[in-house]
Amino acid sequence: MPVYCFYYCVIYLDIWVNELKWLPNNQVLISLHGPPTDKCIQQGIEIVSDFKFYILNKVPYILWNERRWINGYTENNISGGRDGKDCSKLYEGAVDHELTSTYDPNEFASPGQKVALEMWLYGNCRYKGDTHCDACKIYKYYDYNPPK
Repeated sequence: MPVYCFYYCVIYLDIWVNELKWLPNNQVLISLHGPPTDKCIQQGIEIVSDFKFYILNKVPYILWNERRWINGYTENNISGGRDGKDCSKLYEGAVDHELTSTYDPNEFASPGQKVALEMWLYGNCRYKGDTHCDACKIYKYYDYNPPK
């Protein structure tokens, strides 16, 4: 079930954004933290969706809307869940994963402006007929200060 509450995501699901950095060449690096492995459930963030920035007086800048597997995960290597499969053979992504994306500065904010990052982060994914994950919506403000 999707969760919107920041504190629930951090305290109960162990999902959050560690850091956001503006890089040269119109790139942004976002360091994501996901749940550690526990009881045959894989660690780290497995899927990101609805990745966008809200900018004052502009339409949202959308990097992508669809769900994308990250951190080495695919629909073919996620856990079968707590159903007794051999957990010792599961793929394990990193608990902390860096995601780098490129943006168009002509469509983005002006330097010094605040932007709001919004994204859905999915972890603890398991497959039982279809994919089920714990999910959190992240919404956090950052200063847009790209390198000169």
